[in-house]
Amino acid sequence: MVHVPPPPRLVVQPQQPGRGARRRVLLAVLWLASVAGAAFAGAQFAAPLLSRSQAQLTALRATAGEQAAELESVRSGVAAAERDAQVAQAANRELRDTLREREQEIAALRADLGFYQRLVGGSERRTLGVHTIALRPLSGPRAFAFELTLTQNLKKGALTQGKAEIAIEGVHNGNVVTVPWRELSGRDDGAPLEFSFKYFQRIEGTLALPESLVPNRILVTASSAGGERAEQAFAWDEALARQEDPAGGVL
Repeated sequence: MVHVPPPPRLVVQPQQPGRGARRRVLLAVLWLASVAGAAFAGAQFAAPLLSRSQAQLTALRATAGEQAAELESVRSGVAAAERDAQVAQAANRELRDTLREREQEIAALRADLGFYQRLVGGSERRTLGVHTIALRPLSGPRAFAFELTLTQNLKKGALTQGKAEIAIEGVHNGNVVTVPWRELSGRDDGAPLEFSFKYFQRIEGTLALPESLVPNRILVTASSAGGERAEQAFAWDEALARQEDPAGGVL
């Protein structure tokens, strides 16, 4: 025979309405308690870190303030040193300029002394002489101002009169040429320079070099009404470098 098991027994229990709600409330309370505990624990852990961070920030701010003050002090020192250096440089420039002026004054006085010694006490006695010529470049192209000094030391107090001319010797287009005064003066008549003095005279004027002329020497010729004649050659560079003769005028 086949054994047939009996059918299962079903047990019906009545449901309690408040039990599920109490469980949910309990779970919520437990979750809130865990969150509060975690927050409290985090606050307790973060408080020392925050305190240390604030202390470090305060220390960094103090260090930054000290460094800013030190930087400002260094800047002030640098500015003071720069001012001192500028004052020293200005003083040095002024001193050099003063020394240069004194040297120029000494050179001029020596030139005066030599000039007067040659004029009144030199061994060479002559009625007419070409002493010096000085050149100074002008703003115009190839134009120069000149100062020519003539002397005489033989005829005491006697008047010496006459005429003088300047010529330039140089190289033009590969050839050695001498350019006469009438081509240098820039005047239509090319009239010579006139002089009249007892002891010395400085004659001032201007000249213009021809195009493409490379000057080498200046040739000066002076002739008096009494028949005296004087000729003198000067190097072009020497005339350019010569200081103006302070013993100028007519005597």
